[in-house]
Amino acid sequence: MNLRNVDMTNALSSNEPDQYTTMVSSSGGTYMMQKSLVLGYVHPPNDKRVKRNVIALSKSFDVYYQFLGKNPQEAPEDSVHRLPIMRTSSKNPVKAFARWRSFDKTIIKLIEQVKPSLILLNDMPLARPIEIVEAAKSQKACVIIDLHELVPEQRLTQRFSFLWRIYKGGVWKLFSAYLSYADGVIGVSEQQLSEISKKIPMEIPSIVVTNYALERASPLPFCLRKREIAIVGKTSRIFTPNTVELLKMLKRKEFDICVIGGMRQQKELKEIGIINTGFLKYKDMIDRISESLFSFVGFRTNKRKLSLNDKYSAPNKYFDSVAAGTPIIVSRDFEFMSKNVLDNSIGIVLDLGKPDKAALSIMRATQKNSYQALLANISAHQAKYVWDYEKENELIAFVKRICGSKT
Repeated sequence: MNLRNVDMTNALSSNEPDQYTTMVSSSGGTYMMQKSLVLGYVHPPNDKRVKRNVIALSKSFDVYYQFLGKNPQEAPEDSVHRLPIMRTSSKNPVKAFARWRSFDKTIIKLIEQVKPSLILLNDMPLARPIEIVEAAKSQKACVIIDLHELVPEQRLTQRFSFLWRIYKGGVWKLFSAYLSYADGVIGVSEQQLSEISKKIPMEIPSIVVTNYALERASPLPFCLRKREIAIVGKTSRIFTPNTVELLKMLKRKEFDICVIGGMRQQKELKEIGIINTGFLKYKDMIDRISESLFSFVGFRTNKRKLSLNDKYSAPNKYFDSVAAGTPIIVSRDFEFMSKNVLDNSIGIVLDLGKPDKAALSIMRATQKNSYQALLANISAHQAKYVWDYEKENELIAFVKRICGSKT
């Protein structure tokens, strides 16, 4: 892989000072704006969280945005410089790792060419994490890392689970070394950042910016909803035998089970007879979730046990469901979500290890008065789950404060 995959023709100008771009104002005058490089790494161009960061930063920085794949056919008309990079995969682990190293090398070259004053990393690079943050520091850039996941518990366990079992402490040491280059950290929940602080005793300025929904819908009344449990999300998830048994019970009680977003299904789920909407555009997804009685969050990403990353997660599907006005069914194993549901009374928290009792709790919640109370609470709290001007300003202020302390 080389830099011909990245179209830099109109993105860079050698006549400008490093870390700044000359901008033209509406009156025809010129001014200097700091460059920022948002590294989406392997996220696609329209990843909700990364795209939100790009839009926010573009209001104060000249933004260069790297992502995996090709430019969208309908790219928005804005000032963002889009830098797509392609990556080829391989089933051979040796070849796969070599290609990851090549991909990371391209990221390093990109940093060296853009020469940004700010780099926002949306992942922990797989093959050359330390080299990439060292390259950022060699450009005297402010480095902010957005931790979509509890990296050692999720990202590395999925890709190299055998290494995780053998070298668990080593993975955390690598993660610690990676974070040591950060001037600021963005997390998805307080619980996630707290878990990191327990294992990595270093003081790094941080902010929680969770996976807010982008828009909301007014909660539909009970009488207009489908007798349906929605499972939201396109990512492959694992359901335990007890969870599958609960879904079968609900099916026998004449609930439909609907997968919204085209998630790959386990064999056991296919046997239940599940509706699958396939991929939906964001607004269509919100509207479809709003028609369901409940949105169900009870997955795992690790076959052997619930990972800490799952336990402290704040997934898009959770915020999108509340924004759609639909009550949540969540496993008590999810610490952040279960506490949030109970604090705001916007759903029910279940012990999925006891499917009989779980099914009874769901049936009780479908009684008209109980369900109307859940809808009223969602209406009262819904704004907290949706990205807005105030939340965006908090993120921008954090970034400016961190970058300002470095100049």
